[in-house]
Amino acid sequence: MTIAAVATVTSRGQVTLPRAVREILGNSKSIEFSVDENVITLQAVPDMSGSLAKYAKGKPVASLSEIRNQVWSKVAHDKAS
Repeated sequence: MTIAAVATVTSRGQVTLPRAVREILGNSKSIEFSVDENVITLQAVPDMSGSLAKYAKGKPVASLSEIRNQVWSKVAHDKAS
């Protein structure tokens, strides 16, 4: 399927994707740009959130702040050694 659409680039370099393009990309929150001379191609990047959840079953879950504290403690210990 080929769709031609025009969008404006703002002074800040932002572009609003036309509705037809957004519908083709689906719910993807990220897109990948490929540039070949003067041809720019974009494609949806699959959402990977939750893709590793099956490997975490039965393992303890730590909050981001707990992980951050553990890392900083390790760094401080390594620096002191």
